[in-house]
Amino acid sequence: MSIIEYLMFRFHKTPLQIVTAPQGENKEGVAKANAMVEAAQAAVTEMMARLEESKAAADAAFAAAEEAKRTEAEAVAAEEAAKSAAAEAQRTEAEARRLEAESQAAEAEARRLEAESQAAEAEARRLEAESRQAEAGL
Repeated sequence: MSIIEYLMFRFHKTPLQIVTAPQGENKEGVAKANAMVEAAQAAVTEMMARLEESKAAADAAFAAAEEAKRTEAEAVAAEEAAKSAAAEAQRTEAEARRLEAESQAAEAEARRLEAESQAAEAEARRLEAESRQAEAGL
């Protein structure tokens, strides 16, 4: 008679109850890590959206600057408008670069959090394996 059969007899359990019994998962740790990964992914998505908006604004500003350059010969007022648009384009470009840097930082943070999540998941698997071994050693 095997130990499992003895334990089934001793604790009045069926084979189905033994097979479907929980194995001591680290659900809390995995859920926390998943929540952190999801938050980081949301931050990356938001930063990417901001970056795209900034790129579109920079493209629009550069287009305005080019139009101002083409109409420069028409009047001094058009020249002043072109200078203003170029300055705005530089500010927008600087903002786009700043947002891109933030996006890259957020992406790096997301990667770090994902690595932590994977480490936590590996730890959970290791603990689960240890738990199974401990249960098997009963």
